[in-house]
Amino acid sequence: MDRVKAVFGFLFLGTAVLMIRPLVSESLWIGLWGALLLIIAGCAWQQSRQPGHGALLSGCAGALLGLWGTLLVVGAAGGSTELWRPLHVYTGTTATNGNAAAHAPFVTVNDPAALQRELDAARAQGQWLLVDYYADWCVSCKIMEQQVFSRADVQAALRDVRLVRLDVTDDNAASRELLGRYQVPGPPTLLWIAPDGQERRASRITGEVDAKVFLQNWNSTRDAL
Repeated sequence: MDRVKAVFGFLFLGTAVLMIRPLVSESLWIGLWGALLLIIAGCAWQQSRQPGHGALLSGCAGALLGLWGTLLVVGAAGGSTELWRPLHVYTGTTATNGNAAAHAPFVTVNDPAALQRELDAARAQGQWLLVDYYADWCVSCKIMEQQVFSRADVQAALRDVRLVRLDVTDDNAASRELLGRYQVPGPPTLLWIAPDGQERRASRITGEVDAKVFLQNWNSTRDAL
């Protein structure tokens, strides 16, 4: 019975870590998982010292969980934002993945007037415009920032596109007006505004997608013009 209570206790802790993800930085979130795994590893190691058939299994599980937990904590200490590659931050190759300056150059706006200026400028120059609805609490937005917009092939495909990020993090009148402009329920949502100033509604992307789907969507939208 004590073991069952312990399992449920760790499940509750894991659920809590999952729920607070939008409220903390990625590196802190990874560090919390590392700490939790280390605690579980310690308990498993204690169980391995008890007589019984499960001692060997508990010992192996404790060793594996302890190793992975240590890697997560070390990675988090270095600012890692990748749960499954916590030590990648120390390779010196994560600058293009985690640094917004290395990404496609989005212009971030948070008021309707600024959005209208970008729309007018794109239309005057005959440009496509990508509107990215974003919020700090949006987990999928951050995943796409790391796994889609940081990719060299995506940046190359968007080379001639004006990129505008609508920050609707705050629940205020400006955010509601930005969301209402194109009747968007919330982030992540991506809109393609053609050079004529009209949205290609059929190509709207709602929710998280990977780089392959994003590029397929853009290519078909551009070619249909």
